[in-house]
Amino acid sequence: MGGYFYYIENNHLFYGEKTIDNDVYIFRENTGDLIIGIFRDSNNNIRYVNSSGKHPKGWIKYNDSYYYINLNGIAETTTLVIDGREYSFDLEGKLLGFFWEYNNLYYRNPDGTLAKGIQYIAGQYMQFNSETGAYEKNLNRIRVIDVSAHQGYIDWQQVKNSGLVDAVILRLGYSVGFIDSYFIANKNELERLGIPYSVYLFSYAENKEEAAMEANFVVNTILNNNVHIASNMLGIYYDLEDWEIKTIGANSYGISQTTYGEMITTFVDIVESNLCIKTRVYASEYYIYDRFPDYIHPYIGWVANWTHQGITYNGSYDGWQYTSSGDVQGIAWKYNTKTGQYEPSLDMSIFYY
Repeated sequence: MGGYFYYIENNHLFYGEKTIDNDVYIFRENTGDLIIGIFRDSNNNIRYVNSSGKHPKGWIKYNDSYYYINLNGIAETTTLVIDGREYSFDLEGKLLGFFWEYNNLYYRNPDGTLAKGIQYIAGQYMQFNSETGAYEKNLNRIRVIDVSAHQGYIDWQQVKNSGLVDAVILRLGYSVGFIDSYFIANKNELERLGIPYSVYLFSYAENKEEAAMEANFVVNTILNNNVHIASNMLGIYYDLEDWEIKTIGANSYGISQTTYGEMITTFVDIVESNLCIKTRVYASEYYIYDRFPDYIHPYIGWVANWTHQGITYNGSYDGWQYTSSGDVQGIAWKYNTKTGQYEPSLDMSIFYY
């Protein structure tokens, strides 16, 4: 790494341009050492050689600029679509769009709009402020499933061997005092196999006092069962969605936005203050916009938005649950009473951290 490369031909040091295995190299006329970095060949094409003397293809970053090297080893210098996104490059091969303003970095798409939220740009996942568009950080992307007793017994070795799952979110339980019947067995297997995991609680709370009880239930269950949350990539999640207990005439339908706001802040504050682990809300896009007050949006961490066309939620989030009909080896299908068939019914998400 970082050394000098030379080419010997007929027992002599080679100078000038040389095509080797369909890749073009230029060796300096005076010294014979290989030119490293961005350069133009004899046909005026822009090419790139890294410090290892290799010709990487795809996205590369050189001197704080992004380039896209096509399969012919040539940097693109026009506007084209790559991985479903349109990009524009200048005549030097540099990606256009990034700019600084008032000490903040932004990215402007070729159509003039600012990138906001989580975006896949130049081969990387990047997070931009959902309101202003200011760049915040680069992100890692992981594939996550969430499971509960509804999945029954899971062969976690097969799940790991599938290569489709990077982390898991387990249902810790529901309401107060009800631990998921498979929670302990699942968390023990995940720990044995080295699969990162976190937890969620399905809420039956109707007010902030009951939300506080649920929060303390989560805290105590985690502490009393030596639960190891993968807090470097996942938070703890408060599952808020419609529910109904017909036997006692209770349901979530009458909970107001004001009450939901109080419930959320109460639950998050208690869990975070006791465990020092980021705690956020899981909810559907509809629930977020229709049932929660606007000031709660920063508390959203996990959004259910079942579509393969990309998430439509415009706020900030950590994870996107994109389907409820996923299929992973080791997890049994469910019987659909309507169709009379067994069908895949696994929740699958993409998380960023």
